[in-house]
Amino acid sequence: MKKLLYTLFIIPLIALGQVPQGVNYQAVAYDSDGFELSNKEVGVRISIVEGSAFGTPQLVEEHDVITTEQGLFSLIIGQGALLGGEVASLLDIPWGSNTYFLKIELDIENNGSYMDFGTQQFMSVPYALYAESSGAVGPEGPQGPPGEPADPVDYDSLANMISLDSTFLASVSGGIGGCNFLYPEGINGMAVTGYVDDANPYIVPSGKRFYLLTWRNGDFIPSSIAPVYMSTSSAKPFILNSGESLSTTETPSYFNGFLVDETTGLQSITGSIDDANPYVVPFGKRFYLLTWKNGDFIPSSLAPEYMSTSGDKPFILNSGESLSTNQTNGLLSFFHGYLVDEDYFAGCGGDGSSSSASAVDSAMVADMIAASDGGGNLAFGEYQNLLPDMGFEYSSSNSKTWDTLYFEKDGMLFGDLSGYNSSSNGSTTIKIGSTTTNSIPLQVSIDFGNNSSAKKIISLPIKRDSYVIITQYFNNLQNLYWIPLEINPPTSNSSNFDNMLAEMQEQINALDSITTLFEYKLELMHRPIQESLDSGIPIYDLLSVGISRNEIYGSNYQGGFIFYIDTTGHHGLVASFEQSIYLEWGCHNHNVPNLDNTQVGYGFQNTLAIVEHGCETEDGGITAAQFTLDYQSNGYTDWYLPSIDELDHALTCICDNSIQSHTASSFWSSNEDSYNNAFMRYTGCPIPTVNLSNPSDNKNGYRWALPIRSF
Repeated sequence: MKKLLYTLFIIPLIALGQVPQGVNYQAVAYDSDGFELSNKEVGVRISIVEGSAFGTPQLVEEHDVITTEQGLFSLIIGQGALLGGEVASLLDIPWGSNTYFLKIELDIENNGSYMDFGTQQFMSVPYALYAESSGAVGPEGPQGPPGEPADPVDYDSLANMISLDSTFLASVSGGIGGCNFLYPEGINGMAVTGYVDDANPYIVPSGKRFYLLTWRNGDFIPSSIAPVYMSTSSAKPFILNSGESLSTTETPSYFNGFLVDETTGLQSITGSIDDANPYVVPFGKRFYLLTWKNGDFIPSSLAPEYMSTSGDKPFILNSGESLSTNQTNGLLSFFHGYLVDEDYFAGCGGDGSSSSASAVDSAMVADMIAASDGGGNLAFGEYQNLLPDMGFEYSSSNSKTWDTLYFEKDGMLFGDLSGYNSSSNGSTTIKIGSTTTNSIPLQVSIDFGNNSSAKKIISLPIKRDSYVIITQYFNNLQNLYWIPLEINPPTSNSSNFDNMLAEMQEQINALDSITTLFEYKLELMHRPIQESLDSGIPIYDLLSVGISRNEIYGSNYQGGFIFYIDTTGHHGLVASFEQSIYLEWGCHNHNVPNLDNTQVGYGFQNTLAIVEHGCETEDGGITAAQFTLDYQSNGYTDWYLPSIDELDHALTCICDNSIQSHTASSFWSSNEDSYNNAFMRYTGCPIPTVNLSNPSDNKNGYRWALPIRSF
């Protein structure tokens, strides 16, 4: 059955003297996959309850609504069909005498069967209704004396007060996000309560991030490390990215958490490490460790001393630092946390001190803002790639002068160049002139000499109302980015020279960070992929600079060759360079339960099911599944027999990358066709026989086994 999630927007009607009175109510209905429930007839039962969520219903009414294409429905509380309660209308409720709660029930199938979707308190009284139900209005009083003119707002002082007050920041983190180590994207999200079973996982909708708070029955299995399970913390959430999913070790399991929009610069990370393969924090990032399973972790700054996670605090690692484990002999530890840009929490407090009560006087802030004529701020806008936008193209001609670029705003110009002709001296000339004056243009020259492998970076400040002309000789312009500086001029009342200098310094620091990151990404673009992997560069970083998955497939990594990378770019599968001898699948003339799922991510689960079923071979030898579980390579011991889809990916990679160590003509999968047959695949390079009619063979026949593992 589909489940609905709803978001409430309650707007009291300000229409005094008109009958009937009411309160506007809007909600968006989603199904269990996070998609809007479009163009659907839904019955809505509204109850206004007095005193508590379980108190006496004062008014119960029914509405029949139809959702829009976006899943939105609207109604007016107080104007539905009356079903019961202590009063006959909203006007009869004594709003000022007690607290009241709104209970929502939905008839999804429109068949008279209602489901309870929660009760929430009216946090403010519907004013127009209260005024009308509270009696006559008294006579107007005499005109008071004029007040003193309000002082203009000093935005610099206001910003400083707020940024240094951690209690204030915490109280509004649901609205602004980014200032809470446990909830770095804020807490202003849509609640999700539901259940999962072994056939129906919960999948995080596109563009969203899910914060798991509560779990009941068994343990949960995040898709990023399946089939390994994790447990919820009493003090910290478990964070899942868009497209990731939750399954369970028991059926059914129940969960609660909330969805927020994904924030740029943040990525949830869940993975595994052993004593030979630590997790290294990528360049320009900071990692916040929330959860650890198996053993204790060893931060590189304290090695060989180990630490343990705190009940309600993360453990923070800087760029370049690493996490290893005190587990030995290849035993795995599993970790979870999130990765952010180093400046993600910038502006969340000066010295980090915390006050027991907010130092911000809300009335004073309201008065200051009300008296203000405006303020000013300074920030960088969205970067633009000028190559496609301005008609540029990759060029290897002897010389090239690009069309003139015009800039109406201040900003920064970034780019990278590479030489290509070892017999000629390469150079690039950049002229920067003014469109409003006749001043002599500034000319910048970048020389390559005759070094065909030289790489150069463009990093130039550009003033508003400028033009730029780029001329190249024997070199290639590969990237060119423009980052505008957005400036809203402050009023004379809010100018502060010292703060302005401080803001300018922050922008300079930001430019330095951008330049450093740009140089790092440029280096990754031109460094051999295998060299990057061998030096510990994360696969995600390689993907982020435009290197494709197909270019990475076939590379040596964590005991085998990479043949699959998931949508997050942080996890995937490797296969062994070695192959087994001829082996039976085992369990001939016996059905093995729970081998129906052929998708990527289920090979390990299938392999365990085969071994735990006690399968035997007719020749008395080892089964293909047992062979892969026992297999070890380069210290890795967590190998298994692939599912059909996993085997398809692996064989395609073997053929595409001409991995010569694999000469076998056919391989077993971990999926069963019948009580006496199991699915298999033929190699058949240059094109493997995949996605055909799922060929199978007798389980007592002989095929090769290909060990794979996940990372």
